[in-house]
Amino acid sequence: MQPNHPPNVSERSFSLFPLLPGELRNQIWRLALLSLINDFSRPQFCFYRPGRGYWDPRYVTPSDPDYDPDDDENISFEFHHDRLDPVVVCVPLITVSREARGLVLPLLRDKGTDNDNNNNSKIPKFTRAIDPLHDALYIAPTHLDDFLAEPWDRCFQPDLADKQISRPAPKMSRLAL
Repeated sequence: MQPNHPPNVSERSFSLFPLLPGELRNQIWRLALLSLINDFSRPQFCFYRPGRGYWDPRYVTPSDPDYDPDDDENISFEFHHDRLDPVVVCVPLITVSREARGLVLPLLRDKGTDNDNNNNSKIPKFTRAIDPLHDALYIAPTHLDDFLAEPWDRCFQPDLADKQISRPAPKMSRLAL
């Protein structure tokens, strides 16, 4: 029985990998990247930040389920989840080799991600839009009052003064406090 010791450099690297046929290397990369790519589909946290104006009025049309034929204005508040910061995911494998990068970028594009070129990190970060049905809206305890008050504060702005407005819940199906 050998004692437990960390592997040395030669045990950690697979120096014969570049000598494998390209198809086999690509298959190995795809398998290694599969869980990473699936991370983009997993529910993520998106963060409520006060003062960004997430609530706006929307005029309800007769085709909307909330339409009230007895209401002359038919105004409803809408929570704009698209104004939340996008979900950011680090992709360290993209820096391993040109082969890995060439396989990762098309997979990420297929998942609807964008490259976040504004970061100063050596590891590229990618973003995707918020998915209101799967992602969780996180509201920090210090921001809970702001979240609850924001739609009411919006009601008292000049463009909505003296108007009857319905306030349905945000389309975000998951909430984290």
